[in-house]
Amino acid sequence: MKGVLQMNRCIPAVLFCAAAGYAQTISGSITGTVLDSSGNVIPGVPVKLLSERTGEERTMAANESGDFLFPALLPGAYTISVEQTGFKPFKKTNNQLSAAERLSVGNITLQVGSVNESITVEAQGVTVQTSSSENSALISSRQLE
Repeated sequence: MKGVLQMNRCIPAVLFCAAAGYAQTISGSITGTVLDSSGNVIPGVPVKLLSERTGEERTMAANESGDFLFPALLPGAYTISVEQTGFKPFKKTNNQLSAAERLSVGNITLQVGSVNESITVEAQGVTVQTSSSENSALISSRQLE
């Protein structure tokens, strides 16, 4: 009976240690979804996350549902930016993440932008002799007659 009492005293101590370990988790995550202006998801779009405090940058591609998740982040302010060909760039600053928080930035809607095309034309002119005023030309026999 004495062994059972000692065992019952250990159970609360084990549960307390497990709860204390869980409470010390400080990393959080940021999640969201990338959509176009008509509400359709944009899969594979690169999403950048920048820590405003440390300057650390992470990049990941949105999945087939347009969702992204940045796990294991320290608390602080973060900037999210998305750039995709054919769309205007998107940037959202000061996303405040607390310890052990799963912060959803919601739907990121990209607006249709213009496709920029540039054409470069290079031409090279004929070099003109400027050191002499002399003219010269070949005369054919027909011209002499």
